[in-house]
Amino acid sequence: LLPFLKPISQGDVVVFKFPGERDEFPGVGDIDFVKRCAAVAGDTIEIREGDVYVNGRYAAFNVNRHRPEFASGFPDPRLFPKGSSNNLDFYGPMIVPKSGDQIRLTASNYPLWSKLVQEEGRAITKTSDGLISIDGKEATSYTIARNYVFVLGDNFYNSDDSRFWGFLPEDNVIGTASVIYWSNAEPANGESTHLTSSIRWDRIGRIVH
Repeated sequence: LLPFLKPISQGDVVVFKFPGERDEFPGVGDIDFVKRCAAVAGDTIEIREGDVYVNGRYAAFNVNRHRPEFASGFPDPRLFPKGSSNNLDFYGPMIVPKSGDQIRLTASNYPLWSKLVQEEGRAITKTSDGLISIDGKEATSYTIARNYVFVLGDNFYNSDDSRFWGFLPEDNVIGTASVIYWSNAEPANGESTHLTSSIRWDRIGRIVH
């Protein structure tokens, strides 16, 4: 995916290098993920009662008929950022970082920005009394260097996506998915499955959209 050919757009199914889990830096390396771009740099994303809104407009990402599965006010401690009140059905609102944005750094929002700053090649620390330093100098603000996107999985309640590990650097995107060339079912309860019987023939060759 070359920038001068096609920018990343909301709704694109993108292939990308996994940036690592929420509290993991650096990331785990050469692992490819496939998710749908829910919001691009500069967008505001919010999930209310399982419905996804981008810049205040409804976006049809979660098609599960039995939503929401989680009530407001019951935080999921696995989600990004650490210590937030977010859960899978009530998330944000959150602005997706854009190159040139200047953010304010505080002790309370340190979990939101610390990994991003490190991903941009800077060293960031917080002292026990809440003072933040970047590259050894006290800092109260930071200017975002790169563009980011927010991705969600179509399997809304069983997806390791931006709700868990945060913003995806646009630079990590390899391209957009176009066709399913192979699909097989995971074995149930850890049991072994014969290869030919586990192939999902109805999915192979499907166009990704």
